[in-house]
Amino acid sequence: MNLGYFILNQFVIGFNTDIQITHNKISFTLISEELKLTNDRIFIGPFFRYYTKFGMFFEGGTAIAFNEHGWENDGNKWKEYCFDTGIGYNIFISKLVALEPQLKYKFYNISDKVIEDNKEIINGLHLSVGLQFYFNLKRDQNK
Repeated sequence: MNLGYFILNQFVIGFNTDIQITHNKISFTLISEELKLTNDRIFIGPFFRYYTKFGMFFEGGTAIAFNEHGWENDGNKWKEYCFDTGIGYNIFISKLVALEPQLKYKFYNISDKVIEDNKEIINGLHLSVGLQFYFNLKRDQNK
């Protein structure tokens, strides 16, 4: 979820959050055992966006994630960092709501706390489609 504010006519700065919750059950047929693996991440950070006059926008941001990963009750907690940049387009379906396809390049830097001094780096392209809501907060200056 992004929450932004137009500081100039076509330039937005804001705050984004992303919550990812994954729970997997893994069965081992040889030992007849089932284990639960969890991976919960909460990303928070700033973003900026520049809109062109044709509905296209360019976006960039960074985030820090608080991550909990582990088997059953044996979890590990750590922080990871994410940087992204991308382009998108607004297709207005009403005066205040737009459909928003977006292509982003994301870079994750994950420090592994299970194995000391081990670092995982993940990067790649992400395609997403979402809804963008625009709220007009301007007040009538004549009142």
